[in-house]
Amino acid sequence: PRNHAFDVGQVMAGLGYDRWVAYGVSYGTTIGFELLRQPPAGLVGAVLDGVYPPNLNVDTSVAVTAQRSIDALGAACAHSTRCTDLNPDVALGLDTLIVELDASPRIVTLSPNEVASTARSTSVSTAPGSPSSCSCCSTTNRWPATFRRR
Repeated sequence: PRNHAFDVGQVMAGLGYDRWVAYGVSYGTTIGFELLRQPPAGLVGAVLDGVYPPNLNVDTSVAVTAQRSIDALGAACAHSTRCTDLNPDVALGLDTLIVELDASPRIVTLSPNEVASTARSTSVSTAPGSPSSCSCCSTTNRWPATFRRR
């Protein structure tokens, strides 16, 4: 959040705003807290909507939740003949895929409509008509994904 808050201040200054108010929703409130902690030039206030717990480590919680989901999927599949017939060890298959993707990330090209749909479902916002690129991964670099607009 500190780097993001710094970036916000730089962008607002670069756009020439003398006075501005930050608006943060959910995870964006962590950036709002950082802006308030060390206010950049021009910040006159902040609105924090749906405050994200400031003591929660986002990267760790995402990685832990993802691993829990992978483990649950593997356990559920192990109890299903239909699933084990298709893939005897789902968890191992996913671990292998993660290693492959870490070594050689896949680039997925999306149409403008797919970008808009992806942005809505992942809280990534893009300006109409501008190129968009979002690279997301946890601190463990286990789940890289890249989206580019066609």
